Amino acid sequence: STGAAIEIAAKKVIKFVPAKRLNDAINNGAPQKKDFEVR
Repeated sequence: STGAAIEIAAKKVIKFVPAKRLNDAINNGAPQKKDFEVR
């Protein structure tokens, strides 16, 4: 079903986002500020 595919994709995104934030933190030292600007 489509719902299952979306759920799997969402889980991959959830795993990916913290890794990206961690990279941003290492690169920029201010990931929270960047997140607020995006929102």
